[in-house]
Amino acid sequence: MRILFLSPWFPTPATNGSKIRICHLLKALAKEHEINLVSFVREGEIVDAKGLDEICNSIQNTPWGEFTPKASRAIL
Repeated sequence: MRILFLSPWFPTPATNGSKIRICHLLKALAKEHEINLVSFVREGEIVDAKGLDEICNSIQNTPWGEFTPKASRAIL
């Protein structure tokens, strides 16, 4: 199966529980499936794909941006 895995954080380096969990999920899924990772990266965040390139078919990063709704778009 080909899986698109979306992550709110770049999983490595695994410095907290959320990143550690994502790393373990990716490793488990990659045993039997093709993984394509898309993750958000905050400004100044360290991106180190060491090890991930061995388990993911592709790795894409996109800048993280906070959602700020526009009042003019709100339906009242």
